[in-house]
Amino acid sequence: MNYAEKQIFELKNLVSRYRRIPEQAHHDFIHFYESYFNLIEQLNFEEMIEMIFTYLKSLYHLEMIDLFQYKSEIFLVDLLNHDEFNKRQHKIYEEILYLKAIAFKDELKSLQSANILAALVKMNPEDIRFTSDLKKNYYQEEIIKMRAWIGLTISIVIISLILSAAQLFIIQHFYPNLFELCDLVRNLSFVFGIILFFSIQAKAIMLVRQKLKKIKEK
Repeated sequence: MNYAEKQIFELKNLVSRYRRIPEQAHHDFIHFYESYFNLIEQLNFEEMIEMIFTYLKSLYHLEMIDLFQYKSEIFLVDLLNHDEFNKRQHKIYEEILYLKAIAFKDELKSLQSANILAALVKMNPEDIRFTSDLKKNYYQEEIIKMRAWIGLTISIVIISLILSAAQLFIIQHFYPNLFELCDLVRNLSFVFGIILFFSIQAKAIMLVRQKLKKIKEK
């Protein structure tokens, strides 16, 4: 067996060993990739990116996020710079970007996450994961912006509860002439709190829809 034949045999054996690793064996995938990195780089491009893709997913699932973010950036650049960018490569590109967005979200880096998800929605509006996660991201942003109104709503509801307790234990026994007035204030407070709550929700949802519409129109 000459050198070329030996190389072909080793590469075929490498692919065979890779395919025998169980899907959820993330530690095994990482060990395999790091052990045979030099050989993996000698595979044809399609086989190589499949192994790198699996390696990156394993890093993500084992919460090795810093290494995942670093390696995935390099991988995405290599994908884009390749002569051919076929359907499978595009799908891998989307999946890695999506994992990056989720990783950023888990690290409370909502802006980076939203930017990636917005790019994915433009790229593939048919994938409901991208739109759904972007909606959640934008909704959380809007709710945070309206935290002063949320605080007011909570305060009003608490006031209505305090008034209810005061009616029950104090006013009806010691100040019966104030009972109806207290009842009116309590009910108005509660209704106002409920109206505020639903108004905040409605405004947040409306702003999210506007943002999504702008993204899809670009």
